[in-house]
Amino acid sequence: MLQVNFLPWRAQREKRATRSFVIMAFCYAVVTLFCLSALYVAATSQQQQLSERLVQMTAANTVRLNEIKQIKDTQQTALALVQLQSQTQKIRQHSLLLQTLFTDIESALPESLWLKKIAFQEEKLVIEGQGNGYLSVIDFQQKLSDSSLLTGLELGKMMAVNTEFSLFSFAFTANRTGAAL
Repeated sequence: MLQVNFLPWRAQREKRATRSFVIMAFCYAVVTLFCLSALYVAATSQQQQLSERLVQMTAANTVRLNEIKQIKDTQQTALALVQLQSQTQKIRQHSLLLQTLFTDIESALPESLWLKKIAFQEEKLVIEGQGNGYLSVIDFQQKLSDSSLLTGLELGKMMAVNTEFSLFSFAFTANRTGAAL
């Protein structure tokens, strides 16, 4: 049997509804594709910006690390220089004290005496020499005991070198004063 549509407007309405649905589905697919594409482009752009920022931050950190290393190297060099200056100052002070000590010894030494040895042994100063006459040695001891750089000056040994008792050998010991001496 042949079907005859007595309501053609229904068929047209169904046809329009189907066409509207297809158009709407196509538009939805296009809009979805556009939104996803926009999100992908935005995410890619943001990732590229973050990558560039990370590279810049890495470069800045590398520069700062190099600066910190240079500062540490400079600090170590400065510390070494300060230590050298301190050592140099101690050596200068030691030299001045020795110069003063030798000046004191020279001024106390009479012409009738001569020195054979001046040595530092541990915390003691040892002075050995020879001289003409016992009184010259005692005079030297008294003058040398006035030095501010020596304490506890003692005549360690004194003996006659010849049989006439005109030439004496002597040795003095003294405590050193001053930490640098």
